[in-house]
Amino acid sequence: MIYDIEKNEWVDPEISHQIPKWNHVGIICYSIPSWKYFIFGGSTGSFEEGGQRTTSQFSDECYVIDVEGIKDSNNWVHIKTDSNVIPKARENPAIFYDQNESRVIIHGGWNNNWLNDVWTLNVSTITGPPYAVFGITPKLGPLTGKTKVKITGDGFIESGIITVRFNYGKGHQEVAGTYVSE
Repeated sequence: MIYDIEKNEWVDPEISHQIPKWNHVGIICYSIPSWKYFIFGGSTGSFEEGGQRTTSQFSDECYVIDVEGIKDSNNWVHIKTDSNVIPKARENPAIFYDQNESRVIIHGGWNNNWLNDVWTLNVSTITGPPYAVFGITPKLGPLTGKTKVKITGDGFIESGIITVRFNYGKGHQEVAGTYVSE
């Protein structure tokens, strides 16, 4: 279920995935400008409810989808790690999101016996920083600089010292900024 703030109602979207699975876990993680929904593990294959599970197999795959695009099942992205070490395939693990470290934490689960291990997946490149820039006004200025700009976005906080970096070619210039509001 997803709560739609604008409509003030709960919505039960039909979330489908390219590969049918069951007994997987999912978690919605804060990200600007749109939250992300991660799923991990589970079982795949053909399985009739109440029947034998001889044709199913455990999954060790992780996928993510942008919550705003969740109704379009073609938007799932398979997450591949840089590491050769991946969690053992499983179903029914516990999953948590550590927002401070931008990582998904997976614990335990079932693979013909109960597992008691912990795995972390760095998702900072997916969830991004805790802020987003939506616009800069004016878009262009003189080459001499000295033009005040207004940066709008989301997730900005008053932190005391604000530094804005302008990149040009192979160089950059950092200038002091002033926090106006969220």
